[in-house]
This record gives sequence, structure tokens and C-alpha cells, in this order.
Amino acid sequence: MPRPDPRQLDLFSIPIRAPSQAVTHVAEAAVPFRSIDPDDLDDGKLLEAFRTSTLTDTVFLAEAIVRRQPTGWQYAAMHVWNRFFGFEHGGTLPEQRAVLGLVRDLLGRPVLTEILRRGGIPESLNGGLLQAAAACDHPLPADLVRSGLLSRDEALREAALRMAISSGVEPLELHTLLTDRQIAVRDLAAIVLAEVGDPESRGSLFLNLKARPSERGLDALALFMDEDAIIQLGQLARAHPKWVGHIRGLIEDSAHPKAPSIIATLPIAV
Repeated sequence: MPRPDPRQLDLFSIPIRAPSQAVTHVAEAAVPFRSIDPDDLDDGKLLEAFRTSTLTDTVFLAEAIVRRQPTGWQYAAMHVWNRFFGFEHGGTLPEQRAVLGLVRDLLGRPVLTEILRRGGIPESLNGGLLQAAAACDHPLPADLVRSGLLSRDEALREAALRMAISSGVEPLELHTLLTDRQIAVRDLAAIVLAEVGDPESRGSLFLNLKARPSERGLDALALFMDEDAIIQLGQLARAHPKWVGHIRGLIEDSAHPKAPSIIATLPIAV
């Protein structure tokens, strides 16, 4: 079993920003028994227990790490990854899933970068890898992302969409997702395509925003900033008064000749 290269741990000397509300969904299924209670451990002992844990304990300890976000969790995560590097035993090990769950929930981009640098990741971990990379905004090999776009799992299609363009997937390959069976996937596909100026996404984006306005979606529509976009933004502002302030700013920033007349028709911001 290869020993960790201490030089790589320099990646973790820069503090990693954790989300304001960490999502504790490391465990993918309820586990009936645990031999260690994380609440009985201080941060140092929690990380040490995670470094040497297996199976049931790994899941519960990883959940505790996400909740507490102890300093140095990155070292412990890489230690566990190195322990099981190259092992699959016919299926994904819970320890490997737990590490990718930490990367996803604590936005551990440097840890993910090191995992990808090492390679040798079994295909059975592709789903966890996609979700971790999407959370960290880290590109992946285009073929791996394409497999996520074709997944039956809505969450994996969304994750793949989030990094598709940065991973080298062509916009044309995302068009089928504009009519995906899941609303969240359709909405995200229209936004991602609009952000790269894809003209075929405009109609879908506008219809989606009429039903479900969002800041990112409105910003994507504003990127076109032609007369149609200005008019559509005005329509959205009148349909959704709580978004008037944001939309007004987008129209004003456009400096389009039609902007003053459209702004004059907008309701008062709520």
C-alpha cells in the first residue's frame, strides 16, 4: 500500500472555506450500529478515529466531521483515501464514499485535486466524484461528465451540468436536457447554455423564468442584452414584483436604447 507523499499535503496549508450551513448527507443509508460515539471525542481524537476507522464507524465519524469542521480534516480525509487506494473488492468501499462526501460537503477542492492527481478511481465512485466536483466547481474528464448527463439519477444529471462546459463538453450536447423530465435539470440546462450565449436556450430560459425566477437565471437572460431580452426582463419584472429591483439593475446596466422606456413601465420594487 503506497504511503502518502508529504509534499502533497502542502495543498492544505491554505484554509478551505466551508459552507455556512454544511449539509450532512455523507451517509447514503442508515447504519444500525456504531462502536464509537463522536460526541465523546474532541476534534483531535475525532480525526484520529476517522483515520483508522472502517465501515460503520467511518460513516458516523464523517457525519460528525461535516458538522464540526475540525481543523486538519483534509489530512485525515487523504489518509483514509490513501489507506484504500487501489482497493474496490467488487464494489465501492464506504470509506471511499465518505471521503468524497467530506469533499462535497466541506468544499474541499484541494483534496479533490489531489485525489484526481493520483488517479486510479474506480468507476463505481463516479457518482460521488461528480457531486464532489460540482460542489467544488472542479472540472472532470469530459467523458465522465457525459456519463453523468446520461444518468437516470436527477442529482447526477444536475451535478454533471454544473461542470459540463468547464470540463470540455460542447453546448450542443446539453440541448436534450432542455426537455429533461425533471424541472430542476431543465432549468439548469437553460441557464448553463444561456451563459455561453447559446441562442436555442433563450426560449426555454424565458419560459422557465416566468414560472420560477432566479437570480442566476435572470443574469443569464441579461447576457443577451438585445431588445428581446430587455423586453422579456420587463415582462418578468411585472409578473414577479419581488424581482423588480434586481431586474431594474440589469436593464439599467445594459445601456440599451430601449432601457429607459422599459424601466418606466416597471412596478415599484417590493
